[in-house]
Amino acid sequence: MFSTVFLMFTSSVAAQTSNTIFGGGYSAPVPVYVAPGNIISFYAHGVGGKLSGRVSATGFPLPTVLAGISVTLSQLGGTAPVPMLSVRPISTCVILLPSCGSYVELTVQIPFGLYTDGGTLPPGVAFLTVSENGVAGGAIELAPEASRVHVIAITRADGSVINFERPVHVGEQLVMYAVGLGTTTPSVPTGEATPNSAPRTTQSFQLNFDYRPNAPPSGNYVYPGTCPSPVCDAIQHPVFAGLTPGFAGLYQVNFVVPPLPTDTPACNYYVGPAGFQVNSNLTVTLVGRTSIDGAGICVDTSAGS
Repeated sequence: MFSTVFLMFTSSVAAQTSNTIFGGGYSAPVPVYVAPGNIISFYAHGVGGKLSGRVSATGFPLPTVLAGISVTLSQLGGTAPVPMLSVRPISTCVILLPSCGSYVELTVQIPFGLYTDGGTLPPGVAFLTVSENGVAGGAIELAPEASRVHVIAITRADGSVINFERPVHVGEQLVMYAVGLGTTTPSVPTGEATPNSAPRTTQSFQLNFDYRPNAPPSGNYVYPGTCPSPVCDAIQHPVFAGLTPGFAGLYQVNFVVPPLPTDTPACNYYVGPAGFQVNSNLTVTLVGRTSIDGAGICVDTSAGS
């Protein structure tokens, strides 16, 4: 299981040869904000012309070349090969359109050696360059950060799903899976599977709990004071934040479901005559020094939950 942050690069950049051109779309493509160890996907036009399907890594350590395509990180202090999870051809051909084309999706792990100076660096200090059969092409400008949080899912400790039919309970310990949480102590080589020792993140993270129905992730909404300190203070920090054993670049954040504020609505398809749908009654946001993200879940509101 590898999850990615999808990025589309939307304007052309100068290429050293004609084999790689990045482009397409309508929004500003650069800089790309990344953290050490980040799993990201990006798109390249002009490479992988002979690809007929996805080519994926089959084991650890992750390869640095797939189907003749490779990626290199260039930054202050030198260059480093970038481990690759997969390359996949994507066609833009749609029925009835007069013209179409193709590009390649590359999913990679940013090296843990990405220099961040402990926070956020301005663009222009790091680049990713794509090569095919040893011939270098286009380069993507990076903006290195200490963290670039992207939450994938929140599950029970046994990995089972959470929904309105199977809500979690107050006091239950849950697991948030994410990418982009940065360096760990001890460190893990880029592209290698995380050992069972499960290294913790170097950066400290806070959890924000928002019981408003269907609330988006938020870094400035603090859990309301419905329980005394230090109980709520402790809940706002993860039980554990670190890499997940057996995976490359996948993090997990273990936390305990805090007490319910009064009048918290239950998750349900429809509530009230207007048919308001409560998809989640608790949004858990992971807050780092330079980024935030979160996900909504359902908490049991019945007595004794």
